[in-house]
Amino acid sequence: MRRPALSSFALALVAACTSPTRLADADRTLRARTPALHAVVRTPETFSVITPSDAAVSGLGIPGAIAANQMYERAGESMRTRHQLPDPALRVAEGVAAALREEFRAPELALPPAPAADAEPEAIAARFETGVVLDVRTNNSHVVYFSTDWTHYQLRYGASARLLEAPSGRVLWKGDCWIGGDPARRSPTFEQLVADDAAKLKAKLAAAGAECVRQLRARLVR
Repeated sequence: MRRPALSSFALALVAACTSPTRLADADRTLRARTPALHAVVRTPETFSVITPSDAAVSGLGIPGAIAANQMYERAGESMRTRHQLPDPALRVAEGVAAALREEFRAPELALPPAPAADAEPEAIAARFETGVVLDVRTNNSHVVYFSTDWTHYQLRYGASARLLEAPSGRVLWKGDCWIGGDPARRSPTFEQLVADDAAKLKAKLAAAGAECVRQLRARLVR
């Protein structure tokens, strides 16, 4: 069976690719002949909440570490469900897609970001007949106290993004982002973090998504 041709947008990415994690300056005059930029936001890793009392259990060797991780995850899932915490990966996908349009004249997203549990690029890209797939996932998201200040908490967030050729799954580009917490003196207590239906935490998740877009965009165009 004949392999579908890449769009000019995908060809521009391939031509500009100096390594799997970096895109050099691309020919910005190229326009995609096929409106085929898809987005997939994969199921995120477990959201965790780490408190000093739970962390004390991790000092009991391997069984303690396993038990502590389970407590972190249960606390995080409970918080995520109770406050309907958004996954920043959706904002990241939208932001990276906007950067692709501005920098490489990529087409508009052909579909709303579709959820996916698959991790293999071949399985993700096979869902689409042609074009380029923007694959985004939250890899690390947790609330944790400061080691020097147990009364204040920070959000740590990490995500990854890939551009995949459809339907083959060939990786055209990939990048990741990592956002640490603010200094303890500027961070909220746990009670402040979850007050008003976790308004401060939701704001931090939104800010983490925006910063992730900034980091990924820098990796796209440098």
